[in-house]
Amino acid sequence: MSKSARHRILLPEIDTERMLALIPENEFMMLLRGSDALYSKYSFLLAWGAEEVVDDLGILEMNDWCFGHVAYDAHVMWSGVGEVHQPEMGFSPVRFFRPRFVLGEINDQLFLDCYHYDIEAALSWLSSITDGFDLAPHLPVQFQLESIDSRETYVSKVHQLQEHLLRGDIYEINFCCFFTGKAKLTYHHFLGWYEKTQAPFSAFYRSENAFLYCASPERFICKRGQLLIAQPIKGTAPRSADPQLDQQARDSLLKSEKERSENVMIVDLMRNDLSKLAVVDSVKVEELFGIYSFAQVHQMISTVTAQLRKDSSLLDIFKATFPMGSMTGAPKKRSVELIGQFENSARELFSGSIGYVDPDGDFDFNVVIRSLMYNDQTNKIKAGVGSAITYLANPESEYEEISWKLSTILAIQQP
Repeated sequence: MSKSARHRILLPEIDTERMLALIPENEFMMLLRGSDALYSKYSFLLAWGAEEVVDDLGILEMNDWCFGHVAYDAHVMWSGVGEVHQPEMGFSPVRFFRPRFVLGEINDQLFLDCYHYDIEAALSWLSSITDGFDLAPHLPVQFQLESIDSRETYVSKVHQLQEHLLRGDIYEINFCCFFTGKAKLTYHHFLGWYEKTQAPFSAFYRSENAFLYCASPERFICKRGQLLIAQPIKGTAPRSADPQLDQQARDSLLKSEKERSENVMIVDLMRNDLSKLAVVDSVKVEELFGIYSFAQVHQMISTVTAQLRKDSSLLDIFKATFPMGSMTGAPKKRSVELIGQFENSARELFSGSIGYVDPDGDFDFNVVIRSLMYNDQTNKIKAGVGSAITYLANPESEYEEISWKLSTILAIQQP
């Protein structure tokens, strides 16, 4: 479909929070919330309804709105490297949809995009949302998450991975464990959770019966014109309500030799990945070891950019860079092999990516972390949580890090 098939309606100032709270659920929808100060193009985007569903990145043209995901295990289709555990949450390896309606905000201007033949229906849909309804409540939910691996099993596996590190098979690896339970969740649980986390790459996503509730602080990769931007995260510290302790945590993170070494390894990996797509000599590290503070954590974030070659497709970009090094390790190929051996559950959409492509051919994709997967047929919920393992890592400390990362996900229960 071409750009000319779309029509943009500029909207007057509207209470955005009220409007988003009244959006009816659709079996294909995505709400992207949050933004960063440097590279975000839109303040928010809501895609609603599917005109077309595409499960193959190779046929996806970057000249219309597309929203969707690339699950972690998609990399096996492209590389043949790694093992795939049995998926259980309902996410296909790749899925994108061309939305019927797109609500968004750019440069403080609200807009509604629809197809030319659907203008009347789009305006009627918007009126049904904004005309005189009360805010939907933030419904409380209670659930328990049980670990698939025990603490003892996790510690034992980390020790075994450190043997691979000692032998030089890998330099670091992102090792994850998984938690499952049962619940009944709706779109509105995401809205209440976002108010607490304010994470810049947050999202609610529904693809038929598979749901994702995401409070990610991490961008995977975005495109602005021909500029590619990647922002890997390695290094995390919890926030404190005490200003002095909070500043100490931030300073300790910046000075941590372990966190800096992990971060620079992933930066080097991303530089190598982007070089496969880049104009010669255009790969740059714009920022190294930047410390950014969010509602619940401090993060060490670095920024790598490159000028994209004009013959590169979205499939080329994902094949060169996915899965992201921050969720695998270095070197990537051997890390992926060991992840398949040591993790006993499919990552599915966790440590994959969701995002959008816009009609200009720009895109923005996150890293799916701090997230909860949900299937509304089985009522099963699943969360993955990981950390970077190096030879100097303390397995018990790594498990504690996983525990407090999990607590940020459990906050979705609070009304």
